[in-house]
Amino acid sequence: MKLILVLLFSFSFVYANKIEATLSPGEVVLGDSLTLTVSVTHDEENDPFITFIPRNAEVVGKSESQSMRAYLQGGKLIREKVFTRTYELQPVKKGYVHIRDIQADLGSRTLRHRSVRAKVLQEARRVRDFFLQAEVDKEQVYVGEGVNINYYIYYPNRITGLTVKKFPKLKDFLKRFEMPRTQPTVVNLQGRVFRKQLIYRARSFPVKAGKLKVDQLVLDFQYPDMRNSSRDMFGMTLGFSTGRYKRKTVRSKPVTITAIPLPAEGMPSNFSGLVGEHRFTFSIPKTRVLVNEALEARLEVEGEGALEKFDSIQILDNKHFEAFEPKTEISEISVLKTKKTIDYTYLANKAGKIPERKLGISYFDPTSRTYETYEITIPEISVFGSGVKSETISTGKSNESPKKNSYQNTKVSLDTNFIGPLYDTKEGIVFNNMFQNLVLFIILILAVSCSRFKYLVSVLNSGIKFSRSDFHYKGLHKFIYENFEEGETLRDRINKSNMPKVSKAYFVDQLAKAEKNEYKNTKIELNYEPKHFKNAIRAINESHKISGRS
Repeated sequence: MKLILVLLFSFSFVYANKIEATLSPGEVVLGDSLTLTVSVTHDEENDPFITFIPRNAEVVGKSESQSMRAYLQGGKLIREKVFTRTYELQPVKKGYVHIRDIQADLGSRTLRHRSVRAKVLQEARRVRDFFLQAEVDKEQVYVGEGVNINYYIYYPNRITGLTVKKFPKLKDFLKRFEMPRTQPTVVNLQGRVFRKQLIYRARSFPVKAGKLKVDQLVLDFQYPDMRNSSRDMFGMTLGFSTGRYKRKTVRSKPVTITAIPLPAEGMPSNFSGLVGEHRFTFSIPKTRVLVNEALEARLEVEGEGALEKFDSIQILDNKHFEAFEPKTEISEISVLKTKKTIDYTYLANKAGKIPERKLGISYFDPTSRTYETYEITIPEISVFGSGVKSETISTGKSNESPKKNSYQNTKVSLDTNFIGPLYDTKEGIVFNNMFQNLVLFIILILAVSCSRFKYLVSVLNSGIKFSRSDFHYKGLHKFIYENFEEGETLRDRINKSNMPKVSKAYFVDQLAKAEKNEYKNTKIELNYEPKHFKNAIRAINESHKISGRS
């Protein structure tokens, strides 16, 4: 027992401070009571002081309770102290009961909760046999804050042949949606037993402020035709189905959500546009590269916000690296959380050392109504190799007179401005300086254009034709499709080729830009670099030799 206590206290305690408030039921008849439950998880010695402002209701009773629990999570001991207070409220008149400015004062900080409300009816209304209802978990949110919209079908017995005839557009929201396969649950409504089944679920994010409409969903289904047509020997009515089904269409009623703008006060310059808690993770496999070597990095963002609208941010400067278009991928972790992965590819083009730095990314916390900043560390990166042209070394005229040699009869005059091969004979001059410079100039031109000459020869030998005028989507598509045969898609063919990694990244990047120009009517300038086409043709020729093609 002592050993267990020592292990427990060896962990560092982590406390979670939060407030939760619920008002139930969501709809009552005038004369019935409502229950407001406020739970505060905290780490203070004293109990929190809870306050709120009720509208159209009076507090007629209250009670409280406390609990504490501890559990391990991620190698840390998390301790939760929960204080719960329950209030009984009596509605005053027909309409809505609003509970606003819900706060819990902990002494060192104040926790706040959004407003909650419930509907008050003058008299109980009869529940229909079949109805479809849109239910939201929040009725007032910030722009960009996530809200869950669930569409439920209520029915008394059983239904079949469910078909959605019209899906909600949710035009004022950015949404993720699904049609879950869930089993119905049993609920009691006004003394009647119903089955409740989830038909459609959307995780939505308001894109503008104001009263936003959650439009209707239209559902078509069949239900059995139940008829009471006979009595038993005791005079009791027997109910049975005729074996026939009736078809019915139901529509949900529109729901309104109020979206309020984000506060301008205190908004930092590095605000990411995300609303809700998020975590950022940066990784880079290596920190030492050579000039013209590729460098990859990854940024992972995990949270409950609209990650679809989170754009890639600049990680490395353009002074030492050439950046290619990053690749992004979004995956769902849970109903409320998603993860966005951004893969960066850079090409080192200048030697130098980039010092370690901290990069801050901010998001808005709707619960505390504050902007929070998350810092990621970008390590020191070293790039080796000059990456620039060597300095030209020139020699001036020598003031020294040429020394006499054993060839006294030579007529060759040495010009120290140009160094080259000289052939001396007793008969006289074989090459003069002008002819000598002309020959060496031609040799120099051939040496400079050697790589281009070899490239042209390889193009002619391979029979492949590609010019700057062909540098568009159709030209790239034809070039890749006809010459790289392995892979189902163009990108598969590029990645499965024998080209260097840098050339693969170049072709993938240019293909993505060309696709946008072709299908999205954008005007992105393509960067035509013959060296990468040279690498491509070399890879094509090598693959033809391996496969035995001429």
